[in-house]
Amino acid sequence: MPTREELEARFRRLGIDFRNPGFCDTPEFQAVERREPAFLNSYAMYVRRLAFPAEYLERAQAVIRTTADFLFTELVADGRQGACVDISGLVLRFLEHQGIWCHVTCGGLKIQFPEGSGIRPKWFFPLMHRDNNAFTGHAWVYAPPYNLIDISVSLQPYPAEHRQYIGGCNFIERCDEPPDVTTIRDLMEPEVVEDFIRDRRRLPTMNDLPPHLLEFMGDFTPCGVVKDGVRFNYIPVKVSAPDLPLDRMLHPTLSGRRPMEVYEAFQRRPPAAD
Repeated sequence: MPTREELEARFRRLGIDFRNPGFCDTPEFQAVERREPAFLNSYAMYVRRLAFPAEYLERAQAVIRTTADFLFTELVADGRQGACVDISGLVLRFLEHQGIWCHVTCGGLKIQFPEGSGIRPKWFFPLMHRDNNAFTGHAWVYAPPYNLIDISVSLQPYPAEHRQYIGGCNFIERCDEPPDVTTIRDLMEPEVVEDFIRDRRRLPTMNDLPPHLLEFMGDFTPCGVVKDGVRFNYIPVKVSAPDLPLDRMLHPTLSGRRPMEVYEAFQRRPPAAD
């Protein structure tokens, strides 16, 4: 991963103002991104390379928790499941409007249930079969001091036996060290594996992944944590961002309201009790 200084030097050469959160939306940044689709990775790398003073991190933690709790409540009230990409994009836009540095990460998620539960691991695979039109396996937000904010993890179409173990949001400040070893089983849908075996007459390995993906996974490493006896292992494979600013976004709607209307409701919320 490039250093902060190397990234800033390139941004300067390209005429990109990198002083404020969300500068990946500027015309100068997007002009480069149209030529180099992977250029968005540079924004995510920059956010991860920033050093923040204690006052910023204290404020950011409060803003992130308040924002995530509000949007989690709104998502529960809406009743929509499987909204990880849309809601992560909305978290991003809410946080940027409040001056918080962040980016959306997409990838895989492996959930391992407590020993004795008798429940097999649950995977959200990021490398999907051509007949699967989903954007990714799962999505979450990186926003210091949190390595990972996942407000939709419990709002997936789980069977009842899974739901009793997974609740609320995941806020991860420190990932486990060392992280779980990622295998091809964590990344590829079974249908993709079947196609590979049919074509190559062998099982796929990590070495069969495209070089750009292996390079990305070397820069953006997995993050694992145990919560209430359940292990969550998040595996980044790409970064993402909404196409439109908050005031022009049409989706996701929450209880029939567009994103900007939801943000206005967020701003009008009563102050928290002391």
